[in-house]
This record gives sequence, C-alpha cells and structure tokens, in this order.
Amino acid sequence: MSTSMAPHKRGWSRRRRYAAVFLPSIAVGLGWSVLTAQGALAASLHVSGLPTTITADRLVGTNFAQYGWFDGAKANPGAGIPGLIPVTRTGIENATLYNLCQSVTIPGFNVSLVIKAGTDSANPVKATNLVIDMSKLEGNATFTNIDIGGDASELSKGPKGFAGPQNMFSQEAQALEITKLKQTAYSTSAGTFTLNGLSLEVKTGTITCPV
Repeated sequence: MSTSMAPHKRGWSRRRRYAAVFLPSIAVGLGWSVLTAQGALAASLHVSGLPTTITADRLVGTNFAQYGWFDGAKANPGAGIPGLIPVTRTGIENATLYNLCQSVTIPGFNVSLVIKAGTDSANPVKATNLVIDMSKLEGNATFTNIDIGGDASELSKGPKGFAGPQNMFSQEAQALEITKLKQTAYSTSAGTFTLNGLSLEVKTGTITCPV
C-alpha cells in the first residue's frame, strides 16, 4: 500500500492478506468449463502434484501480478493427488529473497528434499520473471500502488506477457515486500534464478522449512 492510504492501514492489511490467498476458491467457483473453453487448461503442463513449502525471512519485488488458475497433474488418488489443483498464479518481474528454504516430501519413500540459499544477507537469492503457482501464502505483506479486482486478461504488471483468462479476478502492484514468508507451491519458474550459497540435501523423514 502507498503511504497515502496509511489511515486505513488495519482494514487494508486484512484485505491484502485475504486477497493474496482467496483466489484459488474463486477459480473453483467459476468452474472448469470457463477455462477449458478458453483453452487455458489445455495449454498447461503437468505438475507433480506434490506440494512444496517455501519460506524466506523477506521477499522484496517489483511489478507484481496475480490471478486464479488451475495446475494440471496426473491424478493419483492413492497419493492424494487430484487431476486439477486450484492455485493462485503469481508473477514478479524482479524478486530478491533473504534466507530462502524450500522443502518437499516424497510420499511412500520417507525422504525429503531440502534446498537452502541466500542465508548470507549480503548475498540474497535473486530472480527475474519469477512465476509461482501457490495454494497458500502467509506473512506480513506491504503492497505499493495496488489495484484489486481487475480482469486478468488486462494485467499490465508482472513479467512480460503475464496475463490470465478473460473475466478472471486479478490484482497487481508496483512493488511488494513480504516478511516471514511461508507458502505452499506446486510449481516455480524464472527467467534467471541466482541461488547464492546453495545447499541441497536429501534427508530421511518429513522435513518442512524452515530448517
């Protein structure tokens, strides 16, 4: 939020937190037929369907945009993986993350993959054209010049060409900062992803960031 709206900080903070996580339920409510008719689902690649936990002490980004979406997965009822996963697709043109941790547990094998980077505050993780499909987001968020409720097909911020289906609810902002970030994601992509101080480990048991 811009400082000019500081008198309404408490109410707007609640609205920001709500808006950042409610889009998946909006997408479900619209129904699959809308996206299928527009060819959106057909263009999606399959994801593994395994949720990844991502945490960071702080994320700072410019040109943020977000809309409701579905990730397609190869359904596996025994592993609790549905064929379609409602998510919030989030794009950030430039992002810096401090003390990044990412973990995913492989069902049936009792092992977890843990990735850490940017633990030195002088050498954080940097990403360009970052796109994350998430189902949950927690943290303390501040948005600058935010617009909520626009049509996803008309998004002008976020990575170049970042837009969603027509008539899908969206939001975008000039900049954002999130502290104590914790999110559940199903896919992540970036134009460049610089992981300073990278550490990758496979550990026995269920390991969840932060570790």
